[in-house]
Amino acid sequence: MKLRLVGPGLAASHTAARPAARIGDLRGIHIGLLANGKANGDRLLEAVGAHFSHHHGAVVHPIVSKPHASLPATHDVLSTFQAEVAVVLTAVGD
Repeated sequence: MKLRLVGPGLAASHTAARPAARIGDLRGIHIGLLANGKANGDRLLEAVGAHFSHHHGAVVHPIVSKPHASLPATHDVLSTFQAEVAVVLTAVGD
């Protein structure tokens, strides 16, 4: 019996990628906070949200929680974010 080793890698892609456009002034921008179910992630989000609100004048929405880190956010949560915020932050706080 022969053993054949197959590499899972693909040839490198040489397509140019550009970073997303930066948001200029954060004053008045709406920021959503998504707690992913990991311990202390919500505490980290609270601190980051308070920073953006206090130092940059952003409008920080209340934290929305997922039940578990490995589960995706529900359609309702994503729809609400899409309708109400410009940026969503999430955090792992272990």
